Amino acid sequence: HAGRQCYAYVIAKAGVESFDFISIQLYEGYAPYVYEVTRAGKNPVDTIMERVDGFLGGYVVKGMPLTSSPEYEVKIPPSKLVIGIANRWADGIKFCKIDPKTLKDAYDRTKNKYGEGFLGVMFWTINEEGDDAKSRMTHALKKEFQDLHPS
Repeated sequence: HAGRQCYAYVIAKAGVESFDFISIQLYEGYAPYVYEVTRAGKNPVDTIMERVDGFLGGYVVKGMPLTSSPEYEVKIPPSKLVIGIANRWADGIKFCKIDPKTLKDAYDRTKNKYGEGFLGVMFWTINEEGDDAKSRMTHALKKEFQDLHPS
């Protein structure tokens, strides 16, 4: 399940429309994403898209308590999906180190496939961005995604 089911019950009971966003948390220490990209050598964009496709296309969770059905399909619209990434100072060993261009490419692929891109990107905490411009992911993301919301 790799973390996909931990909020399935809440989504089933409250409905996806109850949430402003739902995140794919790639930033967790030793997350499967890190292994797949660094050890297994998978393409980072393809690896993000596997997760995006899983949430947007839907997946079934069985045996949830207190639901009227024996199974529930978790399906998140692009307008609610946020990719959770580590800050730019991440080591790429324990925490995912994702290039902003990788995220933009995943966004573009999502938009081409589903008619709209995912809602955005988030961090565990923006307070840990770092003290210098080189370590600040927000600056790099703004530059990479600037064509979406021109000034």
